Amino acid sequence: MRKSTLLAVLILAGATSGKAAELVMLEQPGCVWCARFNAEIAPAWPKTEEGARAPLRRVDITEAWPEDLDHIQRERFTPTFILMDEGERSAACVATREMSFSGFQSMS
Repeated sequence: MRKSTLLAVLILAGATSGKAAELVMLEQPGCVWCARFNAEIAPAWPKTEEGARAPLRRVDITEAWPEDLDHIQRERFTPTFILMDEGERSAACVATREMSFSGFQSMS
């Protein structure tokens, strides 16, 4: 599946330290692409190698921003996936209309 392959690349490329990582999903109510991710990928995510390396953490951008993420840029588009490695942003991507992931930005 193309969507999950690109997420896997994001995780494997960004989380190279093997230490604590998480995949932060920025979402908001009414986001149809968030709902699609939730239906197609989220149920299997914790069962994958990538999910084990970087568990999914959801952040609703319409609510208060988590204090531990204050040092990273807030995004307006959803879903946006931010790979956090040892508390620092290491990569990010924004889902497009087709749910292919573009705009991959490696922070290394």
